[in-house]
Amino acid sequence: MLKIEQLDVKERSGRYLLKDISMEIPAGHVIGLTGKSGSENNFAWWSILGMLHTSCHIDAGKFC
Repeated sequence: MLKIEQLDVKERSGRYLLKDISMEIPAGHVIGLTGKSGSENNFAWWSILGMLHTSCHIDAGKFC
């Protein structure tokens, strides 16, 4: 299982890209995030994978 609790991702400027994101993904399940183009859906995945651009950082939250 992957559990994300209260994830915040910010740009260096201080602007939030993600704010207070929480989710649970049970083992063996596949999920997808959808949203309009430019709504920064990929930042959740990049955060989980440790692939954020150097101009961004995880400001709060934890992965279990």
